[in-house]
Amino acid sequence: MKASNLCQFPHRLDFGNGRPIAGDPRLQFSSGAEITAHNLSNALIEMVLPHVSDGIVLCDAAGLIVMANSRAKQLAQQDPEGKPVDLVEDIWGKLLDSSGNHLPVEEWPLFKALLGESVSWKECRLIQLNGGAVDMLFSADPVRDMANRIVGAVATLTDISQQKHHETIHYEQALERERSRMATHIHDTVSQSLTAINLQLQAAEREIHQNADAAGLYVQRALSVARDTLADLRRCIWTLSHESLEGEDLAEALSFLAERLLTETPVTLELSLQRETGTLPREIRHEILWISKEALSNVLKHAQATKVIIELLCGNREVQLRVHDNGCGFGSAPALRNAQGSFGLLSMRKRAERLGGTVAVDSQPGKGTRVIAVVPCALH
Repeated sequence: MKASNLCQFPHRLDFGNGRPIAGDPRLQFSSGAEITAHNLSNALIEMVLPHVSDGIVLCDAAGLIVMANSRAKQLAQQDPEGKPVDLVEDIWGKLLDSSGNHLPVEEWPLFKALLGESVSWKECRLIQLNGGAVDMLFSADPVRDMANRIVGAVATLTDISQQKHHETIHYEQALERERSRMATHIHDTVSQSLTAINLQLQAAEREIHQNADAAGLYVQRALSVARDTLADLRRCIWTLSHESLEGEDLAEALSFLAERLLTETPVTLELSLQRETGTLPREIRHEILWISKEALSNVLKHAQATKVIIELLCGNREVQLRVHDNGCGFGSAPALRNAQGSFGLLSMRKRAERLGGTVAVDSQPGKGTRVIAVVPCALH
């Protein structure tokens, strides 16, 4: 950097704490005093950079690295000062974008900043010369003098490897939980239904040579169970697909789900759905839709209802779902507990409890059933 290229420095710079110093495209010096690249480097190192946890790199207009703080040197595993930006791959290693594609030297944020382009929070993976890998956010900005001429570039390298590691663990745990849920659901529906079909067909086989009418009745029962199971399985597959979650609002997704499940049935649907007051976490939206699906499946299988009312209340602190049918209902609390497996109530309760919520069921013979699910939420 030539002494004639005067710069101005802002009265305050926010370094560290996850904020890159390359956030302001006008890196200036308020004193207006003439400085050399060496003096600039020393001043930054002495006053600020010892307290910065991110890697900081500064180069002059010719692309020569004039300063790198200790973290930048650790990432490079060598001292890059005095070396040209063209040799960044020989200094730090290869840079990959978030898709794993190799970024050539001219695509490095520091190199692009020398050409006048600012790059903010670009997620990359650095493959170091020793074979190690670091996930990081890479930011860079050009440094300009008072005449708006580019006299260098400054970049920050923020290590996010630990954060990415935690995200991977969280994703794997969520995936394992979903596998467990699916295994439970398959056991509770498909497995039990196939067992019932098998028993009906065995009975038909015993009767087929002695009582054709009885054998035919068993076969008809088996076919009925098979049809119900196939319909339920199709509903499950659709609910698991992204189709039911594409709407940005839970009310829209729930409306689409209910209409899809009850179409071509004798059940009349009445909806009273409140739109989200903020953005619900995806897990909450997913579980509310699953609980809705379970409740509506129960109506179709057992309630003999002609009308279903679905209400959705989205507050700042909780989401409340109410599904009320005018069907046959069922008995007292002891009977309700005994019916949990076949009615899917236990599954609904477990889903709500995983989110810190509850599911209450109110049902009386001849007076229908009301399912109320309440889930706490923290809106984004």
